[in-house]
Amino acid sequence: MNVYEVAAILGVTTGRVSQIKRAAIERAHSLIMEQMQV
Repeated sequence: MNVYEVAAILGVTTGRVSQIKRAAIERAHSLIMEQMQV
């Protein structure tokens, strides 16, 4: 599924899809780093 398809399904712009994706990646990275420090 590409960014245009996701945007159409969610009813948002492609820019917003990119923002959501970036936030999810940052969150996942943060959680992984927390687990590695335990």
